[in-house]
Formats: sequence, structure tokens, C-alpha cells
Amino acid sequence: MKFGLKLYPSERNPSSLIIAQDVNLKTRLRLVATSILFIGLVTATFTYLRATNQPDDSSNPDIQHSKRYVRSLRLYGGELAITEDEICRWFKSLWQGTSLSYTIACITILTSGGFFLTAHHVSAQAKGSNSNERSEL
Repeated sequence: MKFGLKLYPSERNPSSLIIAQDVNLKTRLRLVATSILFIGLVTATFTYLRATNQPDDSSNPDIQHSKRYVRSLRLYGGELAITEDEICRWFKSLWQGTSLSYTIACITILTSGGFFLTAHHVSAQAKGSNSNERSEL
């Protein structure tokens, strides 16, 4: 099942079918981008309203930031181990509480923007190929 207009190539413009498929692709890409944007932002809003920023009981932040913990990390892994531990803790914090809603919103905007950019690129290509054919005639 195909979506969009059904155009058949004519004698004057044999690539009219290709141009119609590009327009159809552009429309579908914009529809996908809009759907991703809507669903993602609704999910991020719902997550933000329902989120709580309670600290996790399994990881005690006092122990992880104590001088003894940092010293043992530096002893066994050097400065790189301390940096890696901080990055891991930061990355873990992105998936909890209200930070999760911001993460969902950013991923949604980036993904939707990619689809919109692809749709724009497809339309620019269709215009470029159409103008090249006109110059050949």
C-alpha cells in the first residue's frame, strides 16, 4: 500500500513519478518527526510531573565523596579512576528524577530535528533534480 499521489511519467517529464515519490517521502518524514516530537515531549512532561528527586538508598553519597574513598580510588586507578567514577555517577543521575525528563526531551528534540533535517534535504534534492532536468530540455 502506497501513500500519496499516483503520478505516472509523461512524455514531457519522464521523472514526474520520481518527484512525486520524493514529495511523498518528505511528507512521511515530516509526519514521523512531528509524531516523535509530540510523543516525546508529552512523555517528558509526564515524567517531570511524576518524578521525585529522592536520593538512592543503595549508594551513600557521603561514603563516595569521603577522603578515604577518593584516596583508595587514586591509589588503585589514579586520577583517571576518579574522573571515570564522577562521569559514571553523572551519567547514572541522568536517568533518575527530573533529570530523566530533561534527558527524554533532549533526545526527542535531537531525533525529531534529524527527521526534519532529512525531510528538508529530500525536498532540496527534489528541487535540484527538477531544475537540472529543465535545463537539459
